[in-house]
Amino acid sequence: MLRQYAQEEISQLGIPEQGPVRTNENCPPEFFGTFFVLKGDTLTIPVDTTALGGGTAVTLALVDCEPVDFGTVTLEGDQLVYVANPDVDGGLDTICVDFCKPALPCQTFKYPIIVKRAGQVISPAPVVLQGEEFLNEYCLDDSGFPGELVCNYFDDCLDSYDGEGQQGYYFTQYSQPAHCFRYKASRFAGDDLVCVVLCDEFAVCDTFRVTFRIQSDTLGLPFFDDFSYNGPFPASAYWLDRHAFVNNTMAKSPPSVGMATLDGLGSNGQPYGNLGSADRLTSKYIDLGSPSGSVYLKFYVTPKGYGLYPNEPDSLLLEFRKPDGQWQQVANFGGLIDDIPVDSVPPFIFQSIQVDDEYFYKGFQFRFRNFVSPVGIYDLWHIDYIFLNDQEGPGDTFDDIAFTQLPPSFLKNYTSMPWWHFEGFVEEELRSEPLESGFFNHFAETITIADSDILLSEAITGTIFPGSDNVVDGPDANIPSKDPVTRSKALQPSTLAGYKAQLQSGFPGAEEVDLLMEYRLTVNSQQALFFRNDTVRRHNRFEDYFAYDDGTAESFIFFANPQAVSPTLAVKFHANVADTLRGVQFHFPHVNGDAENQLFNLKVWLGDYNSEPVYEYIFKTPLYADSKFDTLQGFTTYKLKDILGELTPVGLPAGSDFYIGFQQVTITNYGIPIGFDVNNEAQQNLFYNLGTGFEPFPAALRGAPLMRAIVGSETPIDTRVEEQPNRAAAIRLFPNPSTGWVQVEGGAQAAFGLYNTMGQLLLRGSLQDGRLDMGGLPNGLYILNIRTEEGINWTGKITLAR
Repeated sequence: MLRQYAQEEISQLGIPEQGPVRTNENCPPEFFGTFFVLKGDTLTIPVDTTALGGGTAVTLALVDCEPVDFGTVTLEGDQLVYVANPDVDGGLDTICVDFCKPALPCQTFKYPIIVKRAGQVISPAPVVLQGEEFLNEYCLDDSGFPGELVCNYFDDCLDSYDGEGQQGYYFTQYSQPAHCFRYKASRFAGDDLVCVVLCDEFAVCDTFRVTFRIQSDTLGLPFFDDFSYNGPFPASAYWLDRHAFVNNTMAKSPPSVGMATLDGLGSNGQPYGNLGSADRLTSKYIDLGSPSGSVYLKFYVTPKGYGLYPNEPDSLLLEFRKPDGQWQQVANFGGLIDDIPVDSVPPFIFQSIQVDDEYFYKGFQFRFRNFVSPVGIYDLWHIDYIFLNDQEGPGDTFDDIAFTQLPPSFLKNYTSMPWWHFEGFVEEELRSEPLESGFFNHFAETITIADSDILLSEAITGTIFPGSDNVVDGPDANIPSKDPVTRSKALQPSTLAGYKAQLQSGFPGAEEVDLLMEYRLTVNSQQALFFRNDTVRRHNRFEDYFAYDDGTAESFIFFANPQAVSPTLAVKFHANVADTLRGVQFHFPHVNGDAENQLFNLKVWLGDYNSEPVYEYIFKTPLYADSKFDTLQGFTTYKLKDILGELTPVGLPAGSDFYIGFQQVTITNYGIPIGFDVNNEAQQNLFYNLGTGFEPFPAALRGAPLMRAIVGSETPIDTRVEEQPNRAAAIRLFPNPSTGWVQVEGGAQAAFGLYNTMGQLLLRGSLQDGRLDMGGLPNGLYILNIRTEEGINWTGKITLAR
């Protein structure tokens, strides 16, 4: 897969914004009616006198209409014979022939002939770069072209470069043909061959085969990564690719906080194009040239986690790289043979693989690969605590005590909310339950954590809150060996009082606040290699939205709607102060196939979900966001606006409840999926309606949907998504305005729904030969929704004016 960087990634890398991707479409350009001949060759052009209406008395004659500079031409019977000069790289001659019939004026026919040299394959000297180095400009030598450049494109030249799809390259400009391009190296060492084709006005096309020689250093032993850092990608200090999703929540009780999840989504959050091999986790180059003892690769692994389990063929492979560059499979972890309950979470299992001496060389690598069917966020595998060393045996004992989870949210009701709804309501909104912590002791014996801290600060201003407390103390500080444990700790009253005082007066009128809770532990007998997992942090961000989720969807929910009951999910929020609801955010995971053709209605209720909605927008479609937040799991933002596109924010009275509603419209067994966070519960604020009235959300589905309410004084920006081919562009209405009937071009037998501007359905049915009769309706503006058999969903406006 050729990796193309998203715009926000280009910005982060310091790469100037690229233009549209150019292909070889119409390159070289077509020259209709023009003949081509290579220099030194002969071109014969038959003159079809019969087609011209000729007979026995017709004559053909060469005439001097333009100079012939690049060859010689003769007329031999009814054939033009053109011999191109051998020293011409590019030129255009126009040959004129008179066609004459008795008693009639002669007709002159022109034959343009382009003389050109053959295309060349040019291999410049290799360009040496370091991994992830950015080359701002590389220019090809275009001085050998006989004419002006007219087009360019990147050609797909086959090579065996391991980093294919993880580098980036594009032309420096797209407003006109460019012979210069930019290149962003991947982390992979090796020769990356990039082929560029340049064509000039004479259709002379040269192929430049540019080799970028990517260099990389080797790592020494020990190699250790437990993914106890912010993702979403594996750290470049240890790993070459960006496929695995580094997270803290996708599986239960890891051996250390953080894990790498392999699924069916690429590094851009989009599903892979084909079934089969999907994510890879490839180590950097490691020096195993002279190990001092037996070498073991150790790690923990589990299938499924909180997500969808892999079936038997959806395996996880471990491969070692031989000195000749070939990958050798050394372990295969098969998927699950039997179905397991959705709420069942398999434990992490320790694995130890001895590295044979055939892999003892400088530049050794190992990698994990998973297989998926279908593609999407399916068939999950989770890997953690990867350790490679020559000083250890095969056992699972390490001098380490690790945190296994982040601190909990410091909020009682939400994971995030606007500061102006929190300020002045600290008692109501601040968490009062004990704070949880999780540990895994990798020592062979019970270890006591004698030194630990809970710290609270505000990250934007750097304000340190007064007071501190221990994460664990007393008997809870004794952590048993090799068994994941959780502990709870109630803050000391003096510490909690200090926190509340700072929260009530420390940030008056702030628009954004970022509370940072930090856990620390110190165990002197640990190896320094493992210190990173002794500190964990959680941010509670106060911005312009309410959320019950932590930003990561471990699972998903959807409505089956086979009977057209239009089931609805309602999520309750509370406004402490008067405010304005301006938008809604959803996370739509890549499951249930292509849900972008399905429809849903967005609703808002004030006070009671059994009342009439104060806002409703029908026939929205799910969009997969291409702008990502802190994780690969992006949110799609919908501004509140009416069917005409005018903004329609909803006022929220102080002290009021309001509800965001999602109503499945498309009739299907597999409706639009919504991300579901299983690590945070919002049960008391979730309601659903299957056509018989709203009920509390099922108790068995514990978690929080990734649906957020955007409030405040500023209108949010609708999510920008990658431009897709507009399949609906072929749908057109005429006449419009209409006096009573409308012809729908491109929708001959399509299903339709006609609505007024309030969203009320007026007519529904199937178009007959694309004709819609509106004769019984009054003058005004109407909304027409079209759904074709090909799956095109189109909405447009019709004006009825008699």
